Amino acid sequence: MKGLVTNNFYSMQDNIKMALFLSVILAFVPFFLKNSSYSSMIIAMQIFIYIVNIGTSLQVDESSKWNRWEITLPVRRYTIIKAKYISFVALILLGLLTSVLTPLLLSLRGIAIDNKILIHGYTYGLSLAISTAAFIYPLLLKFGAEKSELIIIVASGLSLLLRIIVSILLNLTAGNINFNNNLVGILTTIISVFLFALSYLISVRLQSNKEF
Repeated sequence: MKGLVTNNFYSMQDNIKMALFLSVILAFVPFFLKNSSYSSMIIAMQIFIYIVNIGTSLQVDESSKWNRWEITLPVRRYTIIKAKYISFVALILLGLLTSVLTPLLLSLRGIAIDNKILIHGYTYGLSLAISTAAFIYPLLLKFGAEKSELIIIVASGLSLLLRIIVSILLNLTAGNINFNNNLVGILTTIISVFLFALSYLISVRLQSNKEF
């Protein structure tokens, strides 16, 4: 398992370094602003930016034919999928870790950041990253890594659509709730976690039935 996870990160290492660089640069943007109003979107971007490396990992596996060889290893296919999803969780946690720089730098400059802004940024980023990962991997297994760019766009669009649907339903039931409401973000994040678990089960099924 450890070797499979290490291999996943090895195939993504260049893109992870780029994501880390961009995330750090983004953290300095609010430092030059007069207020923290844009920090929620920056935090969301810092969390989400890492998850797009999923496509890169599978592209490398496919081009090197590793995806054909890994199923011959003395491990079950569901273990291979589990290693992938552990890697996705690690990418999301890495995004969370680097996003801490944003409120930290704002604090160092003496700019107060409202808790509602923080909640919005983190729930938006987490829900987008988790649900995108949930949508991406089964689609990549089904249609192939060569379509990863298109699949990432589609998965991101589905993630936004999920938040829109949640906001509409909450507005219909509770009233006066819009897309940026924190309740929408919290509920969408919870739903995204369930989708992530369901995505794992679907991916295991697809991998078990896949012929190379």
